[in-house]
Amino acid sequence: MSTDATSDREELTARLGAAEAELHTTTMRWVGVQEVPDLTLRQLQVLSLLRGTPGMSGQDLAEQIGVSTSTMSGIVDRIVAKGWIEREPDPVDRRRVLLHPTHEGLTVLVRLETPGQQARELLIERLDERELAEACRLAERLRDIAREIDGSGGPQTFQGRPVPKA
Repeated sequence: MSTDATSDREELTARLGAAEAELHTTTMRWVGVQEVPDLTLRQLQVLSLLRGTPGMSGQDLAEQIGVSTSTMSGIVDRIVAKGWIEREPDPVDRRRVLLHPTHEGLTVLVRLETPGQQARELLIERLDERELAEACRLAERLRDIAREIDGSGGPQTFQGRPVPKA
């Protein structure tokens, strides 16, 4: 690749990153993440994972999110105290505890997702059919690339840190 092409690619990558960051900041302001008091990103990740895969253990969650088991234990304790997840003994292995989102925990996710969907719809309704088709094509292409990377063992590191396996 020529120096000019590398420079163009770097500029385009920077522009894409800046646009994504501003879009995220703007839509998060619209959504009002502050509507759920004392909700951390890690707690949101745990709730989302448990909704998709109820019955995970703290160790499973720690591996998925890329934190230590002791860190996850503290996160789980705080979410349990809020009434958003509950613990259940594993019927097969008494040493394991399985985690499930409560109705209140699922309600927290819905409170965040509904405005998020509305914000997304507000943006998408302003795209014409050609722009929407192109956005869809690019999003699907990025998804396919991510699946390909995941299927080959995933990225090995980000910023010098090992990447947790999915």
